[in-house]
Amino acid sequence: MGMLAKVLITRGAYEQNAEYFNQAKEYARKVIEDSGLELYADYSTMFDVEANNSEESLFAIQCMVGNYGDGNSRNVNWSRSARIADQTWGAGKGPTISLQEAFMEHPQDGRRKWVYMTNEDYYSNLAVDEGGYTYQFTYRDPDDLENQVEAANEMLAHIKKYIIGKASDNDGQVGQNQDAGNNLYVLRLSDVYFIYAEAAMGLNASTSDAKAIGFINNVLVRGNAGYEVSAPFSFEDLIKERRKEFAFEGIAWYDVKRYYYRDENAALAYLNGMERDKVYRFDYNTYNIEEMSIEDRYEAENSRDSYVFGWETTDNGEWDGNRVNSISFTDASMYLSLPAEVTSKAPILLEPAVDYYNE
Repeated sequence: MGMLAKVLITRGAYEQNAEYFNQAKEYARKVIEDSGLELYADYSTMFDVEANNSEESLFAIQCMVGNYGDGNSRNVNWSRSARIADQTWGAGKGPTISLQEAFMEHPQDGRRKWVYMTNEDYYSNLAVDEGGYTYQFTYRDPDDLENQVEAANEMLAHIKKYIIGKASDNDGQVGQNQDAGNNLYVLRLSDVYFIYAEAAMGLNASTSDAKAIGFINNVLVRGNAGYEVSAPFSFEDLIKERRKEFAFEGIAWYDVKRYYYRDENAALAYLNGMERDKVYRFDYNTYNIEEMSIEDRYEAENSRDSYVFGWETTDNGEWDGNRVNSISFTDASMYLSLPAEVTSKAPILLEPAVDYYNE
């Protein structure tokens, strides 16, 4: 019912048909009020093995330690370094600057630390044998400061969601075949709470439905967000809240597409306002590292003030503070075109779509 409700709000937005929203609202209500399921209490462990198939998990890919393909590979693909993972490819990956800015609208948001790591965040469940893991922009071997063990990436942050550490951190729930035992969510109950609010909004720009707003606030309270939303609650408000709650869960693009179906210009403005190719670079013009002691350099490396933020040229890597955002979304960005090879073999695909249920 939860998945069907999501299909219905998508179709309602695409066809501009209020009836689909009404159906989605009722399906979502049944899931929320009649299923007996509840929000998982602890957002900090929501993406760890202990939360597998919890009362919030409606639909999840079941993962286990075993052969390649049996388990969750994100612990390898997204983890920062060998300090916190037995296998790791995630040193250069991290949250976009715009996602970080979204969270910084409410710096007290308790979910942020469990979505991504940044300077001075401490995790007792990572690097357990070393007494836990404290994130620094860069980390140098305390016994040999010349040895930089972890370098800063361009976002000055790394992903935490779905990262559960080494096998020794969690009773062997991480294997050696890109396989971890924490499930991958496809649909959480909190998503259905948001679906209800979107369905209550329908084709309107906002909703003042008290139950819908209450459901969103239930999710925020569970996550220790430290703030609540109020009426009128707009679609832009909704998509911003969804982005934070479901970051790195692979569903944001579908939210953007529904936004586009509702208001093409607003959706494109939302995407183009993110300035997705801005990066952080150590400010070598201010800090002459050749003349700094290694201790002073280490201190500078772990101060945000030591980094400049903007764009670099694509040809020679030199800093260019005047270059404009090179990632631009247009109407053409919102659809995948059908390959000519396919349409030449099946030209019927170029004809208007028909209703699956009535044709």
